[in-house]
Amino acid sequence: MEKKRREFSLPPEIIGHIQSFMNGKEAARTTVLSKSLYNAWSKRPNLDFDDRDFGHHSFSEFTKKTMQRYEDLNLKIVCFKLRIKYRYCDASLAKELIVRAIKLGAFDLNIEIYNPYSRPFVLPDEVFGSETLDRLCVNGCTIDLGRNVEVTCSKLKSLHLSQVVVINGDLFRNLILKCPSIEKLVCDGHLLSFEKEMYNNHKLNGMLEYAFHKLKSLTLDTLKNRETLFFQELLLKFPCLKFLAIQNICNCGEIRICSQSLEYISFVEYYKAVTAEFDVPNIRKFRFEGSASSCFTFETTCGDDWGSDIRIMCYQGSALWFSSLRKLLQNLSMSKVSLSIHVKYPSKYICDYTGYGPIAVVENLRIMDHALNSGLLDGLFLICHPKFVNQHYFAPGNNDLLELLCTKLVDKTSENHCIPNPSVRGLEEVTVEVFERSLAEWQPLPLKTLLDASVNLENTMNFRFRLRWRPETSA
Repeated sequence: MEKKRREFSLPPEIIGHIQSFMNGKEAARTTVLSKSLYNAWSKRPNLDFDDRDFGHHSFSEFTKKTMQRYEDLNLKIVCFKLRIKYRYCDASLAKELIVRAIKLGAFDLNIEIYNPYSRPFVLPDEVFGSETLDRLCVNGCTIDLGRNVEVTCSKLKSLHLSQVVVINGDLFRNLILKCPSIEKLVCDGHLLSFEKEMYNNHKLNGMLEYAFHKLKSLTLDTLKNRETLFFQELLLKFPCLKFLAIQNICNCGEIRICSQSLEYISFVEYYKAVTAEFDVPNIRKFRFEGSASSCFTFETTCGDDWGSDIRIMCYQGSALWFSSLRKLLQNLSMSKVSLSIHVKYPSKYICDYTGYGPIAVVENLRIMDHALNSGLLDGLFLICHPKFVNQHYFAPGNNDLLELLCTKLVDKTSENHCIPNPSVRGLEEVTVEVFERSLAEWQPLPLKTLLDASVNLENTMNFRFRLRWRPETSA
């Protein structure tokens, strides 16, 4: 007689929690393993509907049957995700599913609906009329505040709006009046503005003092010039704001940011230089991706107890580029600077930079790809002295950059010991280290071992060069 297969013995709550970390398709696959897994999946509190996993008709049938089962069994929904990127998007089906999910108690909504072949999907009025909604993420929809739509999301803590169009109303004004609990906000910069006469309104301006008093994290997808002044004044109204990120800064001129609470600031703008002044006494981390010609100045009381993570795109390693990068690093010298260089186009650069001035101390210099060459390294070592140099990753079979770093930093006459290359001025000591995952720490590695193993390096291996420089003030 065959032995009966042992059932999965975990409690349904634990199984449901495990399945909640999977997307809808992955969670469904677990149901064939045991009856208990199937039962937990059929009553899971997190629903994830993605029409890319179905044909058009099967998606409609499956989602309607699932919602009906939850209603019949009086099951509650905690998190509801709906992704529709289908050519024949059924707007009525999407609206039906969202409304039914809200009625079943969903307080975490993630809605992504994009259809380039028809009119944009208008979010149901019930979404902003939900008094239990805690988190809302909307991508690719239209929000219509006309038709006397009442915004009553008093418990809303997290709001993420991406590629959203607002019509027939002022979303920001409604958020101020009706959503005082928001702690995290992600949106486009233009959604944070309203008419100037409204801003000058004494009553509304008084509300701004109370608006978003719990806001801790603000991310703007785009900030344009006409929104800059309003944005700068608005920041003063956020007494608890810790995190600020702006993804695209378009023709904003000089930005001035003053905040007693900000601790983390992130700017991204690759196409034009950014100029900004920061009065942020409690800053802990500044992150920037973009042009070496950008200019930042800080007023802070943190001394050097904060860090800057700078990622610079190099289109052309000219003398002007090196001079601009030197100035940028000097402006951030009060912080611990980590510098990453991404070379956009491979080229045989010859370093023509001969400028003189203070040499910046950099905690870590990271090379983001394999296009860097000896000329660019020469220029980088003239403007900064990194404590560590590493590569973003090592691609199997392509270790040109690793060999370049060895050639540039280490005297070839030594095989077993790292003797600094005398052509690199000021370099006193070089050691190679490998990150041991089992120990979770960096360990010394003989140079010969690294060179012998270079042909078989795995892209998951992490190496770095530790450098010690002779103290000097200028190059």
